[in-house]
Amino acid sequence: MSPRFAFPFPDDRFAVPPVHVVCVGTNDSFNYDYTRANVPGTALECVTGGEGRLTIGETEYRLRPGDVFILHGGAVTRTRADPGVRWRTDWFITTGRGPENVLAMYGLEQTCHIPAAGQERLFRRMFRVAERRQGSPRAVRNRLAALFYELVLELSSLEDRRRRGVSREAMRIKNYIDAHAEEPIRLDDIARAAGKSTVQTNRIFKREFGMPPYEYLLQHRMEIAKILLAARDIPVHTIAYRLHFSDPYHFSKTFKKRVGVPPSAYRVRP
Repeated sequence: MSPRFAFPFPDDRFAVPPVHVVCVGTNDSFNYDYTRANVPGTALECVTGGEGRLTIGETEYRLRPGDVFILHGGAVTRTRADPGVRWRTDWFITTGRGPENVLAMYGLEQTCHIPAAGQERLFRRMFRVAERRQGSPRAVRNRLAALFYELVLELSSLEDRRRRGVSREAMRIKNYIDAHAEEPIRLDDIARAAGKSTVQTNRIFKREFGMPPYEYLLQHRMEIAKILLAARDIPVHTIAYRLHFSDPYHFSKTFKKRVGVPPSAYRVRP
């Protein structure tokens, strides 16, 4: 069976957002063996059938159905199926600095293999959105970007639980903050979503993450701001209000205090 591809933007005349998915596809073949060398974009793949191996430098990962692997931009990688095995994957490719910034924000900048990730549903949804292209190119682009963020959040949460042994209640709080960081949420909202009192929510989160929920929310918003600033076409005042700062001055002051440079200086960095 031949691979299937979907290029959602054949005529790319629109401003590039922080995350730009340029191609989505599926692969279904025998004796698959592919080397990816020095490609600037970031690719994510989900194994849906067969077993094989991923080699990055001197490290080799065993791949099985349900696994997700991340091919970071610029790396030399080789993906190959076991001999005679029908190899099936869903995948997509992104461009620009935005995807790697998002992966870093969620602690996945050095992650290449996530076994038993169980994200087949999100990969299939991404392919359907790209293939059908319903709505304007900008709307399709935004839906693909939203699915990318959702996938990264799911993978990050899974890795967090495995690495740290974080309790489900603490992860529920963190996931709520991550998913609603661009909304005007308060501690009451976070506690309600967690099914706890505000005192319990503060205590649980600080015990397992070393900071209160609001501090994590502010930290997370600064990481989002970095990604939006990298897009270069979003005004600083728009970012300030999007992240629910009272005014651009308050946002700039907070950003400089935490990042070390004001937003305008961060934007022009190479």
